[in-house]
Amino acid sequence: MARFIEFGLGSSTESGYCLNTTRVQGLWTDTTAEDNDLKFVPNQPGLEVYAEGANPTNYSIAVTSQAVLSASVQVRCLDYGAYGSVWAYAYGLGLARWKGTLVERGAQIPLDQRDGLDNDGDGRVDEDLVDMQDNDGDGRIDEDAQGNCIYDGWQWNNGAATDDDDPEPPNQLPPTNQPRPGDLLSRYEEYRGFVIQGSHQRTNPNMKDVFIYNPHMLDISGFATLGLQIHLVRKGEFAAVFDVPTDNDGDGRIDEDPLDGVDNDRDGQFDEDPADEDYPILIELRSSMAINRYWRTANIATHPVIAVLYIPFFFTEPGNPPPGRLRLGTHGPTFPGVPPYVSIYVRQLRHYTDPNRGDSPIDPRDPAVIRFVVAHELGNTLSIQDHTGATTRQCFMYDTDNSYLNANHDPIPSEYCGANPGCRWLFSLKGPSY
Repeated sequence: MARFIEFGLGSSTESGYCLNTTRVQGLWTDTTAEDNDLKFVPNQPGLEVYAEGANPTNYSIAVTSQAVLSASVQVRCLDYGAYGSVWAYAYGLGLARWKGTLVERGAQIPLDQRDGLDNDGDGRVDEDLVDMQDNDGDGRIDEDAQGNCIYDGWQWNNGAATDDDDPEPPNQLPPTNQPRPGDLLSRYEEYRGFVIQGSHQRTNPNMKDVFIYNPHMLDISGFATLGLQIHLVRKGEFAAVFDVPTDNDGDGRIDEDPLDGVDNDRDGQFDEDPADEDYPILIELRSSMAINRYWRTANIATHPVIAVLYIPFFFTEPGNPPPGRLRLGTHGPTFPGVPPYVSIYVRQLRHYTDPNRGDSPIDPRDPAVIRFVVAHELGNTLSIQDHTGATTRQCFMYDTDNSYLNANHDPIPSEYCGANPGCRWLFSLKGPSY
């Protein structure tokens, strides 16, 4: 007998459509904090679609326009980490029976019954899922279908939503008394993912992730030897307020001399007026630099993007060799609440490596020195400490406190040391600097 059929939809309400990106266009497909992640598509033939709650576009009820023997409904997923449920009710009969596979565009609706855990304490994992059967013979039905807000088919769906236990890189296992698991991202957050370089990516909860904003393309390959998973992000992909274009050198022009080793404005100075709008404002807590800025479920902590920035300041130190008091680079935070950053003084570095003490000539050793300084300062942001004295001299973290000596030592440091003190094992993504 034909009946009116009503569909209902329960949905998560994550802010944004992944951890670092949202969509606000004034349409029903928006992804604000008030929008459901799963919505019935409005204006479906043969259905009257309604919204529940305060948001008039949270379409979660659909009723057939007339009595029917069968019906189907379209669901739109608006978030990479969406989770929820759908039900159907035949008037006069109660809950309707689903026939076949629930589909959207031919793809199976993701299940969330498994989490890789023994939730019912019987020594078995995910053995009694939703099928109205007592699969493990313990007198209970479907009691191990806890779920973790993650699609069961994801290859790393083997733990709780809040897990943050990323192990060390395989080539850098720390001493057993110094475990430092985790990267401040939960398993669910890594599943929900990020927009990186304009494309959505889910990350691996078995790898420690580091996000770097590097607008001046300074060499970070030395830092990469730590074995962390490095993601280079663009403006707009993290929470930041950027500076405005300014005439930094007072010549009436704006942003006319970027970092390229060329006197673009022909004023006798090199690289002194790069684009101010590439610099996030880190003072007064104006930029959190958070990569996971849109979250609601299973958040562990704010995971900051590390800014790697060229700073055009340069001061001449007389003498041959000069004293070496001025830094080649600095790092932050300098006080709580400020995200980590790295500042590299390339012109100062050129001054120390150039026999004639100029800031413009690019000495053949400069690229390797820049690589060393960037690796040193980035190491500091991950709580790796400087060392001197009888420790390993060829380590990125060796620091004489004399910039001239650091810039001109041969051979130029090219790695994090494996011993004495073993800097490659001493980083932490949960330490005081990160």
